[in-house]
Amino acid sequence: MIEETLKKRKQVRIYDTERVPDIQLIKTIITKAFEVSASKQNFYPYNVFVLHKPEDLKTFWEITKSAPGGEDNYNVETAPYSLILTRRTVETHPDPKIKERIARGHVYPIMDKNSNEDHRVAIEVGMFAKVLTTMALENNIDVAYQLCIPDFDGKPEKWSKFPFIKENVLLCMQLGYDSKKKDNDREIKPQIDDVVKWI
Repeated sequence: MIEETLKKRKQVRIYDTERVPDIQLIKTIITKAFEVSASKQNFYPYNVFVLHKPEDLKTFWEITKSAPGGEDNYNVETAPYSLILTRRTVETHPDPKIKERIARGHVYPIMDKNSNEDHRVAIEVGMFAKVLTTMALENNIDVAYQLCIPDFDGKPEKWSKFPFIKENVLLCMQLGYDSKKKDNDREIKPQIDDVVKWI
């Protein structure tokens, strides 16, 4: 049942460095997450960069430590897989209907690198992240989220060791197996009435 699967989610602070999920399984769940994630007009205006080589993971750990709060993200240091999700300015669209609308003068701001669309892209990134999380949990793979990262738009030089990062980083995720250490205890949620308001 999906409800029970989602209840397993917790923020993993320290991953098991001895046990690593098979890379083919990670590729499968990322592919499936993409296939079933929604996107407005199927633009998918984001990139998902998957790091798994030890040298790239180490570089990413060094980058995140430079952001306020980043030095405490041991999930980045210990995870066997880190995902960097960035905005992606869409240059072309495969759908003939969209191409026809563009030819008639319809404007899609996500096709303009200078438009301020990060907030809308972040919604889609969040939807993809939740689908991926669900698929990971179904396979007993633990997930961490991370926002303590340098802002690309403000400090692109912080990302210079990753030349593939060309637009703003919106979210990072880690995948792996929980080390079962005490630091991985769940953080306490607010009461539902503090969040959900019936009007």
